[in-house]
Amino acid sequence: MVVYENQLNERIVLSHLEELNKKQVSGFIVKRRQNIPHLNKLFEILVHFCDEHSIPVLELPQNISYWWIIRYLLPQIYNIVCEK
Repeated sequence: MVVYENQLNERIVLSHLEELNKKQVSGFIVKRRQNIPHLNKLFEILVHFCDEHSIPVLELPQNISYWWIIRYLLPQIYNIVCEK
């Protein structure tokens, strides 16, 4: 969401989320920056949308790297693809 800071309004965010929902995303993994009001609003929009569409949201603490999640998920995805 940092990429979109100061560029997105609620309508644009919801449009992007609708497109991701059509593609059947499995969930979102996010880190929230607590002290930026605009990003807090985007996070609230994300959480509300995900609640309405039963999409999981995993919020990571700032001191945890995304790499720890990616290292776990990649082998899981690879196994699913290979089994098909």
